[in-house]
Amino acid sequence: MSASSAIGLLGSRPKGLTSDEVSSRLEKYGANELKKVSKETHWRMVLRQFSNFLILLLIASAVISILIGDVVDATMILIIVVLNAIFGFAQEYRAEKALEALKKMATPHAKVMRNNEVMEVLSTTVVPGDVLVLETGDKVAADARIISSSSLKIDESMLTGESVPISKHHLKMDKRVGVAEMGNMMFSGTNVVHGRAMAVVVATGMETEFGKIAAMVQEKPEQTPLQARMGHLGKVLGAIVIGVCVIVFGLGTMEGQPVLEMFETSVSLAISAVPEGLPAIITLTLALGVQRMAKRNAIVRKLSSVETLGSVNIICSDKTGTLTKNEMTVREVWTNNKSIEVTGEGYEPYGQFIENKDIMVPTADPQLQRLLEIAYLCNNSNLVEHERTHSIIGDPTEGSLVVLSKKAEIAPDYRRLGELFFDSERKMMTTINVVDGDIIALSKGAPDSIVDKCTKIMVNGRVRKLTKNDVDRIKNVNNRMASKALRVLGFSYRQLSSRTKFTVKKVEKKMVFVGLVGMIDPPRPEVKGALALCKKAKVRVIMITGDQQNTALAIADELNLGNGKAISGGEVEDMSNDELKVALGKIDIYTRVSPSHKLRIVKNLKGMGYITAVTGDGVNDAPALKKADVGIAMGINGTDVSKESAEIVLADDNFATIVSAIEEGRTIFNNIKKFLRYMLSANFDEILLVTTAFMFKLPLPLLPVQILWLNLVTDGLPALALGVEPPEKGTMEKAPRNPKKSMLKGVLLFAVVAGFFDFITAFVVFIDSLPNVAYAQTMVFTISMVFEMFLVFSARTDEPLFKGMFSNRYLVLAVVVSMFLQFAVVYTPFLQPFFGTVPLGLSDWLLIFGLCAGATFAIEVFKAIRGYHASAQLRARDPYQQ
Repeated sequence: MSASSAIGLLGSRPKGLTSDEVSSRLEKYGANELKKVSKETHWRMVLRQFSNFLILLLIASAVISILIGDVVDATMILIIVVLNAIFGFAQEYRAEKALEALKKMATPHAKVMRNNEVMEVLSTTVVPGDVLVLETGDKVAADARIISSSSLKIDESMLTGESVPISKHHLKMDKRVGVAEMGNMMFSGTNVVHGRAMAVVVATGMETEFGKIAAMVQEKPEQTPLQARMGHLGKVLGAIVIGVCVIVFGLGTMEGQPVLEMFETSVSLAISAVPEGLPAIITLTLALGVQRMAKRNAIVRKLSSVETLGSVNIICSDKTGTLTKNEMTVREVWTNNKSIEVTGEGYEPYGQFIENKDIMVPTADPQLQRLLEIAYLCNNSNLVEHERTHSIIGDPTEGSLVVLSKKAEIAPDYRRLGELFFDSERKMMTTINVVDGDIIALSKGAPDSIVDKCTKIMVNGRVRKLTKNDVDRIKNVNNRMASKALRVLGFSYRQLSSRTKFTVKKVEKKMVFVGLVGMIDPPRPEVKGALALCKKAKVRVIMITGDQQNTALAIADELNLGNGKAISGGEVEDMSNDELKVALGKIDIYTRVSPSHKLRIVKNLKGMGYITAVTGDGVNDAPALKKADVGIAMGINGTDVSKESAEIVLADDNFATIVSAIEEGRTIFNNIKKFLRYMLSANFDEILLVTTAFMFKLPLPLLPVQILWLNLVTDGLPALALGVEPPEKGTMEKAPRNPKKSMLKGVLLFAVVAGFFDFITAFVVFIDSLPNVAYAQTMVFTISMVFEMFLVFSARTDEPLFKGMFSNRYLVLAVVVSMFLQFAVVYTPFLQPFFGTVPLGLSDWLLIFGLCAGATFAIEVFKAIRGYHASAQLRARDPYQQ
């Protein structure tokens, strides 16, 4: 629509609304503020922490323990449950902070036209139809259609992710376009960086683009793969526990066994089947992984996401600031009919000028020197240095020109007399300066606009008439640069007399064309290697950006990313979900993407079975970050909203850090499987012992408190040490695991075999030690513990246990400490009544160690047979594989 049509549709006027109209509209549309779409009370969040099946099993065991008088057992179990609930609540509480961060970005006041005059009002009282009055430095209070403007530029990076300010206008659009291309609209939360405007408000509060993002951020998060697998494990263990307990209790009571005795047997079974220490061990293992990742510049906000990273098979990466430096850099200068390559990275003022592969001195070429002087003087940005790092104050494009001049050590003495500001109609700007006593107009802008103002050209340091051939050559060079996704600017100058008036008509004419400059936001130097490692690790990378297609494709080509094809956000919007899924299977580059497009892409990728990691730094990225299996925000340039919505924050904004984090995630998952098969082996042994003793009407081989000691303390320390095992060789050369496959695959068989050998050893010793029940229970208690100290070295690797046996010093220390604790329980007088133990002799210990060594040898034989069988299957599938 035209501006006047938009005003009419909204029932407003160029001079704004009246006070009565504002009151009625405020009542109709509500306050201009973000609201919570849905709210969950803190108590409900706390209660939800107890809904995991494994946690419910622990609570049930604790309740039964209390009923039969085992208060100590119940207390130990409940402490673990409560600690896990506190931690879970703390993690989920962060979701509320995302909304608070969004609210902080809202502007508290706005200038509007009301009752035919400009007034300042609270931004919450702005309503549709209000006319906003804006100038440089103002934050936009609501989504609005521009009705008049002058040299208007707006920073929309929080919506589009692109750092270059956007020139705006009040003209109607020729066709339907996405948010990033709405040149006649301004959006809530964005900033006016140049010029002034008046705009009629079209949407407030949750109806703004900002509000839509707030609604999407509040969507309920889904389970991580680890949470899903632990839920499945809990149900499997639960089924085993309930089944065995019901059978044992039923058979016992039918045979006339005392109900209380059967309750105690059932509790022992329940405690033996449930790995009480598992939730705490997983939490601590993930926490240790967090510390290691922090040293690699990845700050983890949600523990379960550490392991999830190991499952990631696709990374949806933003372009600007992640794959690239987010620092516009001049790559090429064209002047005097020759191209000059410029080296250097970002805003660092160091680099070389290269012509035909030869390094040149820029100040030795008068024409190049003139172009660099224009770049420096026709400029309002500044280069600053802080702690040996350079940054730009002002427009990034102008900043790159300052850096270009600094590389050539150009810093002319000058005095500025005036400036003709850039506007979207002229597409150029001019400054008037006194340089070496001469008054000179220096211009830069779109190449076509600059050429139109020129009648002369500088060639070989001399000025001559601009010919049609010159114009054609300039256009060809411009097209060549643009095809490489360079942003191209033209440069010209004109000498003025002291009587010339500083107006557009008087100054910007009969100018001398000097040359062109091409710039781009370059890829980070380390990203190419990181992408190659992703390919090796079978992790796909796709680029999702708000930038233009040719720029995205040029960066992708430089990084060897994708197949040279791209899809725009408009095309994504027109596709059905089925069509989009087909495209997602083939295309790796997505451009001009809005927040809703990005969110839809992530949802469909997850629907296709991908485990997604999404990177982002702007408010526009928040919904996709929240929806992803792992959201990764930028720590340096990221907004508070993106950080609050993400699980991981990169301290260095570096894509390569993501790859390091994925390796850490894979290592953590492997370690979880190691201590899972270790702990389940011990639990299986305990189940067999208690059940077999009941079937043969024997006393309990292990007391409930002894089982808890084994599961929580002596097993817990070695299991925790397994959690810090170093990465296995070739971790990043394997495909990501399938998260849909059970966590028990490759674990259960080992646990059953190892547990069976432990059971046979312990049960034989138990029978041999009766009728002295206390002595027999102490022998079983100790042999179970010692066997598990042998077992932990076997469970840590599929290789023979002696291979790298002492490579994990934490594991060795954990075994030593656990043995010391067992000695304390067996020989300390005041602990013996509590644990039901009696002292053991030297012959007992020799027997225990001998039997445990024999059982461990049997497990190693099983591993060797299993490994040979797996290798044979591999060779059968591929004879070239060793």
